[in-house]
Amino acid sequence: MKEQYKFITLLIILCLCFIFTGCKNNIQSSQDEWICTCGIVNTGNFCGICGSAKSIWTCSCGTVNTTKFCTNCGKQKENQQGNQQEYQQENQQANKPEQKQENKQKQEQKQAINFNLLKDAKVGDYVKFGNYPQNAKGEEQPIEWQILAKEGNNMLFISRYALEAKCFDNDSNNWKNSEIRSWLNGDFYNKAFNEKEKKYIKSSNLSDVGTTDNVFLLSTKEAKKYFVNDEMRKCTATDYAKKNSDWLDDDNYSWWWLRSLDSNYGNVVCLVGRTGNVSSSDVSFEIFVRPALWINF
Repeated sequence: MKEQYKFITLLIILCLCFIFTGCKNNIQSSQDEWICTCGIVNTGNFCGICGSAKSIWTCSCGTVNTTKFCTNCGKQKENQQGNQQEYQQENQQANKPEQKQENKQKQEQKQAINFNLLKDAKVGDYVKFGNYPQNAKGEEQPIEWQILAKEGNNMLFISRYALEAKCFDNDSNNWKNSEIRSWLNGDFYNKAFNEKEKKYIKSSNLSDVGTTDNVFLLSTKEAKKYFVNDEMRKCTATDYAKKNSDWLDDDNYSWWWLRSLDSNYGNVVCLVGRTGNVSSSDVSFEIFVRPALWINF
């Protein structure tokens, strides 16, 4: 009898253990299960159908995270695979040899048109060469240049519009060491022209200031030589340049720098005023810039 009682007791204990274990597993399974937005019940981090993820999940490194990536191990939570695949497809399309060749041909054709126009252009004409931000949004657009002189296969250009507003320097009117010279032949030169265009730009010997530059400002003498009166020297600025300076009159005519120093003062340099007159100003003011350069074609 006692043995029968022991057997029944043991059987009850085993049944209780089985029931408890099953309930625990069911509870755990219920906790792990989640219904994806696509309607599929899923027990993993990601839905096997649409790839959507749980809003809160525990990364394999142990970090509980609600963002797209675990900050500890970088494991992905939300489905980025679709976006990644689209991105890869776009890149693959853009990187196809035929697509690259087509883009290259379009760019070369655009450049060829510009250079052909240069050959037939005359003094006083406007031509497009290089690109630089010009509208209020700062989007790059072709730079328009006025042809000031033509000597054989060489042309002197000056930008039709003032492209930037810059101080000449902090405290000196010495062109050779000025900030504006450094900017024109550095940041501007590299941003405005690609490698093919740079080959057409001629290094110019500026004897009055003792430098050789790819891009420069006109001297006082040149401003009076190529623009024979004040009206012709008047200049407006691009919307992009206007954002950096208030040196405009009511008709939007701008002041623009020249490279010639005012010998009477160490911190004053010459410029063209709003009315087209040649004047001078302190080097530290942010006045407009009309780059100039010689082209050889």
